[in-house]
Amino acid sequence: MLALRNLHLKAYNKPSGDLLHLFWSGVSRRVAASLLWVFSPVYIYTILMDDGFSSQYALMFVSGWYLLLFLSKIIFLVISEDLSQRSGFKGLMKISVIPFILSIVGLIYADQSTIALILAAVFSGMHSGLYWLGYHGYFVKSANKHHFGENIGEMDILSTTAGVITPLIGGILVTIFGFNALFVLSGVFMIISAILIGKNHDKRQKRDIKFAQVLHLMNKHKGTTIAYVGSAAEGTIKEIAWPIFLFIFFAGFIKLGFIYYIF
Repeated sequence: MLALRNLHLKAYNKPSGDLLHLFWSGVSRRVAASLLWVFSPVYIYTILMDDGFSSQYALMFVSGWYLLLFLSKIIFLVISEDLSQRSGFKGLMKISVIPFILSIVGLIYADQSTIALILAAVFSGMHSGLYWLGYHGYFVKSANKHHFGENIGEMDILSTTAGVITPLIGGILVTIFGFNALFVLSGVFMIISAILIGKNHDKRQKRDIKFAQVLHLMNKHKGTTIAYVGSAAEGTIKEIAWPIFLFIFFAGFIKLGFIYYIF
């Protein structure tokens, strides 16, 4: 009884208006990204297989495509840090919509041009680099420092819910209307994401962070760095190999979308 008497339950801390805009914008962006990136490996794989390439070559090409995407993301992460001081974090997220739409155009014409497919990877990485810093930078600046973990949990719940439901919807869409319809719908949700973020109360990066400082911190915290690298490697393998495996094993886009996030 004494323990119960001394237990004080804190009231739920509702996120601020700024965070709510960010959360719902993030949900729309998660839908757009899931529609595009869950099915992109399979889309590229099927294009190459239809052109007569072996499955081994197709898998190697898809892996190379994602490697180019991640290299582009790293480059634009560095660029976006400087850009955020002028355009603001919301500005970065809005700017990132342009390369996202261009990546969709590249994917739509990928079956006609290898250059379009390569450009799609570069533009996808550009979008990821710009959006990542914009979203997380604005979150850090806007979150309640006394309820930071709570705010992260709220963000993750909304994002995960969108990520679980969207692949199934995408699988049905591809089966009925084809990949182009999927890509167009992805672009629509990304534009909605930019609208939901709003234009007021933007925040900027005030302190210029040098790339050498980042490398120094990575060297100083080797254990943490290795953990992040391992987590990123696991996520990358899942993004590339898992959708293709499900597509080959179950031979259907709806089953792919249904099972993708279960495991």
